[in-house]
Order: sequence, then structure tokens, then C-alpha cells
Amino acid sequence: MTERFQAELHWVYGRLFEVIPTSYLEVRMEERDEATAASVKHVRIRGLSFTTPEKIPSSPEISSFKGLRLGPMGEGLGGAVVAERLVYPDTLRRLTSDDRFFKGFIRRIAGEVSGDEDLLIVYLCFKGGASVEDELQLRTLLDLQFLAGADLITVQQLYGSSWREFRSSLSYAEGWRVERGVEAPLMPVLNMDDPDGLADGIRELKDKGYRALGLDLRGSFPYMALRALEGLSGFLEDVWVHGFQTPPKVRLGRGFHACAEGMILPSFGVDTFSRWITPPPPEPLTKDKINVFDRLGWGFMKRGEWVKYRGSSMGCDCTVCKGGDLDSFFEGAVMAALRRGKVHDHLAQSSELRSVRESVKGDGFHKLLREKEFPKRLLSHLERHPG
Repeated sequence: MTERFQAELHWVYGRLFEVIPTSYLEVRMEERDEATAASVKHVRIRGLSFTTPEKIPSSPEISSFKGLRLGPMGEGLGGAVVAERLVYPDTLRRLTSDDRFFKGFIRRIAGEVSGDEDLLIVYLCFKGGASVEDELQLRTLLDLQFLAGADLITVQQLYGSSWREFRSSLSYAEGWRVERGVEAPLMPVLNMDDPDGLADGIRELKDKGYRALGLDLRGSFPYMALRALEGLSGFLEDVWVHGFQTPPKVRLGRGFHACAEGMILPSFGVDTFSRWITPPPPEPLTKDKINVFDRLGWGFMKRGEWVKYRGSSMGCDCTVCKGGDLDSFFEGAVMAALRRGKVHDHLAQSSELRSVRESVKGDGFHKLLREKEFPKRLLSHLERHPG
């Protein structure tokens, strides 16, 4: 049997079955913003639910929360978790050849949720040229997610791969899902290289019945691809769109803008997002290099910038800050300050997203963005340089 025939067979086989059981995953739009692609959606998975726009905690934040020993996860860090792992070529080789390594990998992922009350999504960030090159590797990664207890099974369109190659991987995954009797639906994760291809791919996947789609932002601000998504907002009322690998700051033009990228993603039609996972920095980390989310202006600033623009006040009552000042936030070891930063960033952004939901229901998200210092600067820049 040729590889092409196998791929076609898997595709036909997958089409014989419902892509996503509606009893397992339901997405319902409640409100739509008048001037942007932002909306409020109710997402229900396996009997558990949340409302968008929202930020879903990922491995760096979960690990930092546990490291700070702040107690039970509670509101803001419970409900859903994106378990992220860096995957290098050697990691992929060991996952497909070393049973002990494979099982340990699964245990560590499963340990990031507290039980059946949490939703688990697994996201593998391929680095160093790692890529899924054959059915054995793809099947291993699908089995890995299933055995870890994932509530959605991610299938990635890797950067550098064609839509035809991704379609083949997705059809194989559908066949695997039926063969294994897996109830958890697939979540296709699309790359952002080709805006036109992204739009066509989203239309195709929606027509095939997918109700959960992922986007690999890869630590960037893919403006044209996001604009393509924005143009499909009316087509995706019953689809949940999640942005993986979201960086803290927008990267555009000559460098970093201070604007918090996740806070403006809803305006393009991204319903939820999760923080990026990155390799350790090559140079020693210092407190002055730690970026911290500013609830007042919706940006990220280092300590020196914070003192210049905000003085010593954190202006935050989250579990980490508790109304304290900048000195208490940065006290102690560098790693402790870094952990505080990650947990604060998540809790503070999640809290601010409540105001986003209210704005969609009220005066409009676009108006709220114009009231926030850093998004306002970015929007002005985009209007001056639309291309």
C-alpha cells in the first residue's frame, strides 16, 4: 500500500465519522462587538465550561505558582491548562524509542492538572529542527496526549509544511481516533505563515465540522494572518479559536512595543490564548530584565520603566501582589521574582479580560482599547503603517 493511498484511505475513513461529538464540545456565541472581531462565547467541554475572551494558564505559570507555594490553584489558575513542552530532535527520538522516557513524559504532563475538574490541552513546541516525519512519530504523539488524559488532541501544521501534508496528518489522526475509540476531539493547530492559506484552511476545517481551532503564534505578532482571521469572524460564531505561543509584548516594526499582545488578540477574533514557552536565556537573568504586566496601561515593562511611568505602585490586588509595591514584588532571589512575574501576569490579565467581556456587551471593545495607553499607541502605529 503506497503512502498516498494510505493517506487517502485515512481521509475517507475519517469522513465516515463525526469529527467532534456535539455532546462533548459545544461553542455558543453570546455577544459580538460592533467595531472589532471580538466576541463573548460560551465554551463547554466534557461538561466543564468557561467564557471567552480568556487567558488559559500554561506550564510556566503552573510551575511558578507551585514554586511560590501559594496554595490551591483556585480562580484564575484552574479550569483549563495548556501543558507545554519543548521538543528537540533528541526528545522526539527518545519518545519513539525509549519506553521509560515516554512514560515519564506523560506523567509530568498529567501532573499539571489537579484532576477531572480541570481541562488539559497538550502543546508540543518543536525546536532545533525537530519535526514529525513519519506515521510512527505522529502516532506516538497522538498516543502521548491520549494517555496523558488530554481533553483535546492537538494536531499541528508545522512551519514549513504544506496544507496537503497537514491534511494528510489530520486525516491519519482522525483514523487513529476512531481506531482507538478516543472521545476527545481533535484540535487542528495552524501555522501563520500564509494569510490566504490560513483563511482557506479555516474555512475547510469549519466546513468539516471542527469546532476548536488553534493558531501557532510562535512568539510573534503575525499581523497579516491575524487580519485574515479577523475577516472570518462572522463565519466562526460556533468555533473556539485559541492562540498558542503568545509572547508578552507585540513585536512589530523596529522592535518590541510595550503593548500586551494577548490583550489585543480578541480584536482579531482570537477567543483564548496561552503564554509562550521558551528555552532558558543564554545570559544570566537579572531582576531588571523581567517584564511585568501593567494593569493600568495593558503593557509590559521592566523595573526601570515601571519606576519611570508608575512609580513604586503595582496597582494590583492579585494573589501575588496583594496591593503591595514594586520593592516587595522584586524582593528575594531572581527566580522568586521571575515566578511572581509569571503568576501575576496571568492573574492580572485574566482579571482585565473580564472588562473586555463587559465592553463587548456594552460600549464596545474598540473604545476600551483606545482608553488603554499601550494598545492606543500600537493602534496609532498600525493606522500610520497599515502594511
